[in-house]
Amino acid sequence: MLSKPLVACLGSVFAICLTATAADRAEDPYPTLHLSLSADRFVPARPSDTAVICSIRNDTKRPFHVPVGYDGAFIHLGCDGRGYYKIEKQADDVRLAWLPPGAQLTVFILKLDDILLLTDPGRRSWKWSHFRASREHESVDALDPPSPLYNRDGTLESKITLRVEIMMGKRSLNASTAVGVNTSSRY
Repeated sequence: MLSKPLVACLGSVFAICLTATAADRAEDPYPTLHLSLSADRFVPARPSDTAVICSIRNDTKRPFHVPVGYDGAFIHLGCDGRGYYKIEKQADDVRLAWLPPGAQLTVFILKLDDILLLTDPGRRSWKWSHFRASREHESVDALDPPSPLYNRDGTLESKITLRVEIMMGKRSLNASTAVGVNTSSRY
């Protein structure tokens, strides 16, 4: 049987260990996610090579396994409550890459013409769907335009904000970028 002073001492050590563990977790840094565009403005009236670039930088002291690629599940791009999904997913859409301390890597590069569904409908392999908290997606409402580039009345948005979320274990990393849209017919 343990004496009362020994139990009190062990209890104090246990409490100190729990406090240190909680403090360590609170200061447990993760890599930083960035979302950017390859151009300042987007002109939907003409074909473009403008791309959305998602990158991740590890300024921590430990390495990470990071999902790379795009599938709409582990890595999710969204805009105005809708998510961007691949119609037919492949097993190799996303893979894990090693991100050592001090390193940066590109998670994905997607053409804005493809994201905003400006390409030939027969060549599309992506769609926008409403995003629900259960991480499932459903078809876009018939009244909603097929792309966040357009308002319900068919006019162009002057600016849209794309958001990306990457699931890394129990944590998610987030970033966003605004897309300025040239709504005039003149370039």
